Amino acid sequence: KVMISSITSGMLIYDKLKQSQELKKLIKDRIYPILPQQKTEYPFLTFTKETGYGIYTKDMLAYDEVTYSFTVWANTYSETC
Repeated sequence: KVMISSITSGMLIYDKLKQSQELKKLIKDRIYPILPQQKTEYPFLTFTKETGYGIYTKDMLAYDEVTYSFTVWANTYSETC
C-alpha cells in the first residue's frame, strides 16, 4: 500500500492515467475526474472516488482507505475493449 491522502490520490491517479501510452492510443487525453466536459468526443474515461475513510490510531490518522471506480464511455461496445 502507498500512504498518501485521499485528496492526493485523485491527482496521482490522473497523472498515472495520463502517462499511459496504451491508454493514450485509445482515448488520447480525454481523462476526467467525475464528469467530462460538455460535448466531449468519444471514447473517454472518467474516474470517481466511491469511498474514503480514515484509519485512526490512538493519537492520529494513520492512513486513508480510498476506493475509485473507472468508466470508459464510447459510441460502440467494441471501442471499450
